[in-house]
Amino acid sequence: MAKGRILAIDNESFYQRFYRNTLESEGFFVRTVTSAAEGLEALKKDDFDLVITEVSLPDLDGFSLLDSIHRLNQQQDVLVVTGQKEVPHAIQAMKLGVTDYLLKPINHEEFQLLVNRILYRQSVNLEHQRLIDENIEFHATLAQYRKCLDLLKVDDLDRLGDLILDTLMELLSAEGSALWLAVDGQKFSMRCRRGLARIRPTEQSFDLADTQWQMV
Repeated sequence: MAKGRILAIDNESFYQRFYRNTLESEGFFVRTVTSAAEGLEALKKDDFDLVITEVSLPDLDGFSLLDSIHRLNQQQDVLVVTGQKEVPHAIQAMKLGVTDYLLKPINHEEFQLLVNRILYRQSVNLEHQRLIDENIEFHATLAQYRKCLDLLKVDDLDRLGDLILDTLMELLSAEGSALWLAVDGQKFSMRCRRGLARIRPTEQSFDLADTQWQMV
């Protein structure tokens, strides 16, 4: 399995080979395209962990491309590669939300370190978000568990029925609920209802068939 998916946008064949040779040897999946249009089309069809792009492209300037990329994915990490004379443009790109920039000619080791640092930061952020989500889910589950424990303290059947229905409505985001209890063998009778639940007269009580009772 690839360490990450990388899209490289550069119209120079030398750098296309450089990206493939350098990154594929590190275990990354690399796709190279020669124009901004091809790059945007690739981003519409597939997800990439990192986009590496030259600032000066034949069909679209770097700033317009960055805007288009972030319209597709606001969180997309973009590494801008530029020449010495275009440093002010690269700095301006950083202000527009670019992750980092690199000067041509590219230093092989510096390039590898920068790409790995960007993707490592991604993995840390994803892990951090996963832990936050798990923590929120845990506390939500714990809160519902405590509510269920409170039900065990209620000895009044009518009050217990109302609490059960209120809890179910909250868990299921329902606007109404009803509770039927077994009263005699396979016969069920409605005990209480809450919210917007509408019960027809014919639904006040019912009998379960043998197959239905087995399911219960």
